[in-house]
Parts: sequence; structure tokens; C-alpha cells
Amino acid sequence: MEAERAARVLRQFLETDRLMGVESVPLRRPAAGVALPAAAREDSAPSAPPLAPAAARAGRSNPPPPPPPAAAAWDLGGGTPAEKLAALAAALAEDPDLAERLRGQPPVLGSGGLPARVLFVNEPPASGAEADEAAKLLDGMVNAMKLASGDVFRCPCLPFKPAGGGHPSPAELAAGAGALQAQLRLAAPEVVVAMGGAAAKALLGEVPGITRLRGVWTSCGWTDPPVPVMPTLSPAFVLRSYTRDNRMMVWEDLKRVMEKLEDAAEAQQVDGGTGGRAR
Repeated sequence: MEAERAARVLRQFLETDRLMGVESVPLRRPAAGVALPAAAREDSAPSAPPLAPAAARAGRSNPPPPPPPAAAAWDLGGGTPAEKLAALAAALAEDPDLAERLRGQPPVLGSGGLPARVLFVNEPPASGAEADEAAKLLDGMVNAMKLASGDVFRCPCLPFKPAGGGHPSPAELAAGAGALQAQLRLAAPEVVVAMGGAAAKALLGEVPGITRLRGVWTSCGWTDPPVPVMPTLSPAFVLRSYTRDNRMMVWEDLKRVMEKLEDAAEAQQVDGGTGGRAR
């Protein structure tokens, strides 16, 4: 019986990985001569925190937190959303207040469909093999959600790399707020997915840690009406802490996003719409 149960659990985790586009599992070997305790040998990364409470997993929304302070609106002129995004990039590059933070590099903005059904707000810009693997994992998540490329817009929570490459400071989040707000309004999404603690703080202000916040609907007050936000773990965190619980938690959060999109499409059909968003 134990063998059968273990086989069922393994199939469930493998199916979750397949749906999320995971093609290989990162292995972390201890240094020579270092013995792992039994708990560590069971999985290659630290265990994840417990799942959200049952009420949260059922889809209940938290009261929306106060939004971060509104940043000065950028004048992006007329034109298409893509032209406005290019105008935003030019304006950020010429902003003297951002010159030191950009360090001579062009601002990093999002890509994808404008407008979009889903806006993925990710961690600050990064480079290297880990960033490439995180981008591939996010690709797999989008594919697993059966979202068309034109339905998705992805952007980092900052248009520049944080000083030292670590977690962004409150001052850095405030400096990048205008760019994030502008992209959110250009995308005009039905749902925002905040991927990681930095993204959640950029959208929602001071909030609990992402492991406590994830899995529960909240909202960002930058738009009227406020746009629903689903906080979840970032792809980079999932790769760094590659536990079965972490992968399952992200997939459960994304399934809640899919359910909300389906509910919105059904409501539009009832109201006489076409089932898709007006573009």
C-alpha cells in the first residue's frame, strides 16, 4: 500500500512539473565530506512553508491593502499601446532622477500583448543562467495556463537592476513605481500575477512576506476599478528552492487565476458579449 501511495504522489508531482513546462530537475550536491541529514536528503532544497489557510485556498479575497503612493503620471502622447510603451522607455532613459539607477543602461520594460488579459509582474531585472532558466519556467507556466501570447504581458517590477543585485529597497521600489503603473495601465489586464515578494510590494505596498501572502486574492488600487492581484512565488525562487511543495503551490495559485478568467468570460457571455475582451 505504501508503494502504491508513493507512486500516486510521484505521478501527481511529475504531472505538475509537466504542466508547468519543467523539463529537468536542478540537482544540488553537498560539498565533499558533508553529510546531509535525512530531511535534507529527501529533497534538494529547503522545505516550503505550509499552504495557505483553507479559506484562502477556497478563493476568498483579502480586503485590498492601501496602494503604494501614486507616482507622477508619464505623458506618453497618443498612438498605439506599443508606441506608448516606446515613449515610456524614452522618457525613463531621459529622466535625470533615474540616471544613477540605470547606470547607463536602457530601462527594462515588459513585453507581450497590449492590452493583455493577464499581467505577470516579476522580480527586478537580472541576467545570467538563473535568469534564463526562470524565464523558461515562466514560459512553461503560461503555456500550461493555455494562454495565447497576445493575452499575456510580462514586466519586471523595476525598470533597473537594484543596487548590489539584491532585494530592492523601499526607495528603489518608489523610484520604479511610475514605470510599473504606466505598464499596468497600458496592459489594462483582467488579472495581475505578482511573482515574488518584490513584485507584491511594488504593487501593494508594505505587505507580509510572499509565503504568507500567496494564494489569496487581493487588489491594486492604481486603476478604477482596482485590478485583482494573485500573489505567488517567483520562478527564480522556485528554481532556487526546488521543492515539490513550492511547485504545487505555484500551480494551485495559477489555477485560481485560470478560474477567475473563466468566470469573467462566462459573465461576458451572459451579458451578451463574445466571451473575449474588447480590443
